[in-house]
Amino acid sequence: MAFRFRRTLRIAPGIRLNLGKRGVSLSLGPRGASVTIGQRGTHANVGLPGSGLSYRKRLDTPAERGRAERHRGRERREQAHAEARRQAEALAQVSLSLGERGELITKDRHGEPLSRKHRRQLWQQQGEAITAWLHERMDAINGDVELLANIHLDTPAPAGDPEYEPVYERTPFDEPEPKPPPTPAMAPKPEPPDPPQPGLLTRVLGLGEAAHAERIAEAEADHRRRYQAWLAQERATAEQHHRAIARWQRDHALWRERKAAHEAREAERERTFPQRLRTDPRLMEDLLAETLDDLDWPRETLVDYEIQPDAATVWLDVDLPEIGDLPQREARMAKRRRRLLVKDKPKTRLRREYAQHVHGIVLRTAGTVFATLPGVQRVVLSGYSQRLDPATGVVDDDYLLSVDFDRDGFARIDFDALERVDPVAAVAAFPHRRRLLKRDGFRAIEPFAMAGALG
Repeated sequence: MAFRFRRTLRIAPGIRLNLGKRGVSLSLGPRGASVTIGQRGTHANVGLPGSGLSYRKRLDTPAERGRAERHRGRERREQAHAEARRQAEALAQVSLSLGERGELITKDRHGEPLSRKHRRQLWQQQGEAITAWLHERMDAINGDVELLANIHLDTPAPAGDPEYEPVYERTPFDEPEPKPPPTPAMAPKPEPPDPPQPGLLTRVLGLGEAAHAERIAEAEADHRRRYQAWLAQERATAEQHHRAIARWQRDHALWRERKAAHEAREAERERTFPQRLRTDPRLMEDLLAETLDDLDWPRETLVDYEIQPDAATVWLDVDLPEIGDLPQREARMAKRRRRLLVKDKPKTRLRREYAQHVHGIVLRTAGTVFATLPGVQRVVLSGYSQRLDPATGVVDDDYLLSVDFDRDGFARIDFDALERVDPVAAVAAFPHRRRLLKRDGFRAIEPFAMAGALG
């Protein structure tokens, strides 16, 4: 058998340090009853000194160590899960915002900036959602520039008569149809009573026969009275129902007459609609108001109009948006797609976009009038905007342009290729008043007036 060599150092009474080739161990207790703790585990040593008899048992068995390891592993997993839950709760309540130049700002529910670690976890967990949010913010900053610049693409052509739409013209016949009276419920017919039965003395000895006959006669008389009352009630109910039917028939006949007259009037209104659309200013105003209200503008646009008595010219005043209502900055996604790059638009570009938008509004509004009112031959449209007068400090309505459109000239526009039409040049092809400077933009003008308009 192999020999084992070790060196023992006495540290204190009952405590020894054992130095061997396999490592260091510690023995506690007197000889014959000690506990050894080392790399190979914890052992209990029992023996009789001088006898050569000893017993050695391992205290920390592999099963116990396995249970301890599993317990520690379960604790570690629970701690990891708890930490993950805490992080998820913290990241679920993160608020996002943009800095002045488009940098992404992330804060927790307490308003504190996220740490670098939490920001990294946030991007790992919610990267797609954050990118989508950045795109939304980018669109909000840029605005719908294409819609603003190309609003003239929805300009309708001055076609013929619009289709008759009862929603504008027809007055519904909302008088309810008279209903027939309900059939009255019939009371049950009284049944004849069972005849009274004679008593025992009457059956055996014939006593009280007269009294019994009298009871029979009273029962029959009572039945006749109840039957006559029932018959009278039924006759009265039938007569009342007959009178109700007669009233309903008269009312229903009058209702049919009124409905037929209403339908005749509506048919006449539909038949004369094209003519009245050219001659009836009230109808023209109502129809134009409905059409203008249905237009989908990217900015609130107020329109005042007046139709001249000859019904051939419409005068409009349009409240144009301010240049400050257009998107003043532009944004694009950075290379790493984790922030936006935001900068102010150049002034010249802003003025160009504003001029494109304003002329597009004018062109589309005039086209809507021509398409809605086929009898109108001229549309005189003036656009104004609110501006600060630096001399007085007062905000006034300044007219920026005034245009006199005629139907024939407007019809020469190629409405099948409006994407090739420059609204600024298209408006300039008609008699107009406008001071549009390259460096300063629009200057105030004196618009066309009814008395002095071109004619």
